[in-house]
Amino acid sequence: MRRWPGVLYGLVTPVRLPAAQTLPAHLARLGLTPGDIREVIVSHLHADHVGALRELPRARFLLDPQAYAPLRSLRGLRAVRRAFLPELLPPDFASRLSPLTFAPAPPDLAPFTQAADVFGDRLVYALPVPGHAPGMVALLVRTGVAGPGGRGWTLLAGDVAYHVRALRHGGEPHPLARAAFWDVRGEQASRAKVRAWLAAHPHARVIVSHDIPEPPGDARA
Repeated sequence: MRRWPGVLYGLVTPVRLPAAQTLPAHLARLGLTPGDIREVIVSHLHADHVGALRELPRARFLLDPQAYAPLRSLRGLRAVRRAFLPELLPPDFASRLSPLTFAPAPPDLAPFTQAADVFGDRLVYALPVPGHAPGMVALLVRTGVAGPGGRGWTLLAGDVAYHVRALRHGGEPHPLARAAFWDVRGEQASRAKVRAWLAAHPHARVIVSHDIPEPPGDARA
């Protein structure tokens, strides 16, 4: 992002990571290398969410089929305006895409009517939440023993909201943030669905991309 116009994105959304916080460093602490990673679920293709994909030489990228198609031809200022920097993607990105397959959602995912059972084991569901970006997905992950009110589930909400409180208790994005949304009405509809699901499952844990993660359920009680 050192060349025009990508440098504009870096000025507006600066990202500086110490060496200990880079992807290879995190993987090393788990006894893994970037080459060990074979599948990555990509929530959406904004630049601040794809910066490390080039470091994963053997991974397939799982994403909504609608996430890449509207963006792939954008270049220059048109791409930057959509927070899309194609130079951050691996050169063979298109050949490594693996589209998520959506089907009628289980009743307990209402108001979502479609979901992708990512691994076919009902432990990770991708939920379509377009608007902030085309084809954006949130992930609902079984992280404990399932119980009433969403216990045992963690919602990785991505950029559906910038703060957990905005999902739990309401709140609107800043008007400047809306300027970069792909579809403002779609974003509002997706956020409303997530909030409705959380209202029906108040014990589910919520993690959004740009806020401190909620503690596990017992710590929140």
